[in-house]
Amino acid sequence: MTVIEKIKKIFPNMKKGIERFPITVSFSVITFGMLSYAIRIGELKGADAIPLELKKMIILLILGILITATLELIREKYFFNRNITVMRGISFITVSVLLFFIKIIYLSDKKISNFSELFFIGVISFLLFVLIPVINRKSDEEKYIQTVSLNIVVTIAFSVVLYLGIIAIIGAVDVLLINIDNMIYMQSFVFTVFVFGLTFFLSRLKGVNENLEEYETDVLFKILMKFIIIPLIIIYTGVLYLYLGKILIQMRMPKGVISHLVLWYTVFSLFIIIMITPMVKNDKMINLFRKNFPKVSIPLIILSLVAIFKRIEQYGVTEGRYYVVVVALWLLFCMFFYIFKTKMVVIIIGTFISVIFLAIYSPINAKNISILSQNKRLEKLLIQNGLVKAGKLVENPNLDNNTKSEIQSVVDYLLYNGNSMYSVKEREKTRNLKPFGKIYENPDDFKNSIGMDESWKSYYLEDKGINITYRIAEDIGHNDYISKTYGYEYLVRIYGYFVQNMDHQVYKKFSEKYIIMKNNDEIKILDKEDEKEILNVNINKILTEIISKKEFNVENNKSMEKIIPESIMEYMGETEKIKYKVAVKYINMKKDNNGTFFFKNYSLDFCFSEK
Repeated sequence: MTVIEKIKKIFPNMKKGIERFPITVSFSVITFGMLSYAIRIGELKGADAIPLELKKMIILLILGILITATLELIREKYFFNRNITVMRGISFITVSVLLFFIKIIYLSDKKISNFSELFFIGVISFLLFVLIPVINRKSDEEKYIQTVSLNIVVTIAFSVVLYLGIIAIIGAVDVLLINIDNMIYMQSFVFTVFVFGLTFFLSRLKGVNENLEEYETDVLFKILMKFIIIPLIIIYTGVLYLYLGKILIQMRMPKGVISHLVLWYTVFSLFIIIMITPMVKNDKMINLFRKNFPKVSIPLIILSLVAIFKRIEQYGVTEGRYYVVVVALWLLFCMFFYIFKTKMVVIIIGTFISVIFLAIYSPINAKNISILSQNKRLEKLLIQNGLVKAGKLVENPNLDNNTKSEIQSVVDYLLYNGNSMYSVKEREKTRNLKPFGKIYENPDDFKNSIGMDESWKSYYLEDKGINITYRIAEDIGHNDYISKTYGYEYLVRIYGYFVQNMDHQVYKKFSEKYIIMKNNDEIKILDKEDEKEILNVNINKILTEIISKKEFNVENNKSMEKIIPESIMEYMGETEKIKYKVAVKYINMKKDNNGTFFFKNYSLDFCFSEK
């Protein structure tokens, strides 16, 4: 086979993919158009200016891409002798109904908060996309999975090359000929992924009933598996067994971290077993690994279960621990079956989909079980420490700091875990705090009943210095804040924690005139045309001036969190050309070993306009 023939074999007939998956490609093109429009809005007005309904529509379209592709494979496998136009019409109606219900169930709020549920709908759709062609295959299940996996790798490689070529051309035109808006770089990326990449992948996809007896594994792939991946897995397994031996010798319970070290490598190894199965007939080493790894992995999986159940016994179930348990049990099931059965692909994918349904969508999902467990843990702590008398919550002035902090951590988990994107006001409406069956929609009612205050958190800092946080009563959205800027034309949100270690960070190009930049603890405004500095504001200097007001008190020797009026947390300044305002949302300060306070973290809105 000549080089040209090999290239032709790798590079598919894109028209074939479009004709085979017309609805999926149509969804992809529409997704590209909407994402391009969202990018334009975000570039001109800021990411928070993108309409919520547009974001929801993009999410639904992305899910639609996966669902329509799966439905097309179902048509090819089970309804291939039916009228293709009618069947595709039914598929379109089906996906429209499914997306409608997804929107009603998960996207009806004013905020997009059900990320895990939406994400795993996509994961399940993709798993079904892979599973459908594998069902009832005689002997080449693993070969099909291998072709899909290699197809993904090849698609990514071609897409990266195409994208680099596109941006190189755009960059050359921008520098040498005409100025081009920078948003085209992101739009080019979206085009590469949703138009070229998806069509390329679908065009190379094997048929649902295509015979793969003549398919041969690529030589480079064989070398990668045999001489790199498998030896690394064996070495890693050896390290874990040394740790297991250490535990048995010292008679010490395993650490909770062992669960993560074992499980994710075992999931990866399970995938590798599927990928190398087509090669076992012709390679003794690979056959030996595939035959023995399931047996070797079982004690390690059991070890991870022992470790995680130890943590659950001590601190109750959390969502993370729930996921570790169900994944460990699923792996144990898969490995046991692999010892006695050879055809496992359908079982592995099917049971994994079942695990996702159990953990995310069933009544005994991770969130519900963790809430139940933590409320039981809270009840136990309250009873053990004399905070319940005659069925009512009471205060106990003799609580030690460790007990206070443990109770505080449970309450914080119930109120805030999984709700970090909600505002303070929204978090207070959560109904997760319900010890003894009583729901505390306002957590302050519970806290006041047992005398809980901010000092209950102070034990964390006894050996780390004093920690003080000042914040406004409630953070508000970007769009809401714009309406309160009172004459300031431009606004950027700055989070000190996320950029404090970056030498140079360009935040946003706000218009055709200005660029605003964050450089260490300085905010700079530059003229876009010649990049001349127009304004330089020192954040630390402004924060120091703000906390010098009488409403603040940083001389105490006690960690605390205090609510400060919004007007007190503002600083206004001006130059000959620019007027600006710094509206601080919170300031976090810490005292070092020398007794000097320094700013550890902050969050603020910076707005400005021409005079």
